[in-house]
Amino acid sequence: MELKIAHISDIHLGSKFLFLGEKANEHRERIWQTLKKSLADAVARNCKLVVITGDIFDYPNPGAKDKERLEGLFSEVVDKGIRVVILPGNHDLLGDGSVWGNWKQSGVHVCGQKNGVKGEANVDGGTNRNAASASVFDFVEYEDLGVQIWASAVTAKKSSLPDLEALAREIKQHKSAHEGKQDLARIVLLHSPLDININSGKGQVNITKDSLAKLEADYIALGDWHSTMDVGGEQFTAWYAGSPEILSLSEKDSGNYLIINLISESDKFKARVEKVRISELQLHRKQADLSLIKLTELTRELESLRSPNNIVNLVLRGEIEPGNTLDTDEIESRFSAEFYYLRVRDMTKIEAGLSDTENLPKGSIQSEFVRLIKKRQDSGEITEEVAGMALKIGLSMFNK
Repeated sequence: MELKIAHISDIHLGSKFLFLGEKANEHRERIWQTLKKSLADAVARNCKLVVITGDIFDYPNPGAKDKERLEGLFSEVVDKGIRVVILPGNHDLLGDGSVWGNWKQSGVHVCGQKNGVKGEANVDGGTNRNAASASVFDFVEYEDLGVQIWASAVTAKKSSLPDLEALAREIKQHKSAHEGKQDLARIVLLHSPLDININSGKGQVNITKDSLAKLEADYIALGDWHSTMDVGGEQFTAWYAGSPEILSLSEKDSGNYLIINLISESDKFKARVEKVRISELQLHRKQADLSLIKLTELTRELESLRSPNNIVNLVLRGEIEPGNTLDTDEIESRFSAEFYYLRVRDMTKIEAGLSDTENLPKGSIQSEFVRLIKKRQDSGEITEEVAGMALKIGLSMFNK
């Protein structure tokens, strides 16, 4: 058996992208186009199954037009004989009024939607069976594809950390009960952060690599983190697909989706994972130490990154003299047309000693200003970072 699966996650359709300002509307439409491109690419690569591990939408109940548009994108895939499995996430969770609560579309299975009905034939063509005892887990199998899928849908904001020990028991019990029958590849879908402990009210819940390994899955498809990441290493096969499009300035490796090639080898399955770059945009996170470089060097660095497909997040650091601060608004205004988006943050500090009151004219406005700022910092009224920014801006103005 050989089966290709597309793993997509965390699209966040409808996100506001307020940090992009005037570019927000354009980026919201880009998200839709990137999802369409991802699905078309999966079809072109001969995938037979698409799994989406949460947060297709940025909120649980989008408008009718967005629902209809997404249904249209899925139809383009399903009409080619490809199945789609959706796992609700913590943004588009499966709760009251959720978009997924009554989603009915041939070839599309929503995890958790029909949970609890043993042996029911689903509209997607798979068979949905509730696990033996824990109703929070969903199970669907596609015998013609040779695969079974276990999932834990998010139903409340605080439930995005599933009990993997309970899930491992359910999988083991199911395997034991069906011993001797056709062996299917086992896929687990989860939408959850990793290595986080919370108190669930029923004991401690630990989402760790060890707990993932105990699931004994052939592939674990993860959602929640927006950067693509291999978390299983040599021990087992588990990946965060990451977001197919860049969603923020802090992501290390978004803009991808994954192709999983499941191959039957003797009595077990091997999952080979390929990362596919689908976004046209590139995020560059840069830092510049103004105590070490000159403005001309900074300008050359920005000019070297000029591209309509580049997002640049530039942070200015280092110690500077009062009066030598750069106008970040002016830099952004000068270069923004050369990029998809440019953000410049000034995190420089006043050079050590230059903001000490003993180094300022006694009784001067500057001296009194420094004294008042430091008094507010010492009292905890403002943070050290805010105090530093205030001193830098204030002393620079006094030196003009």
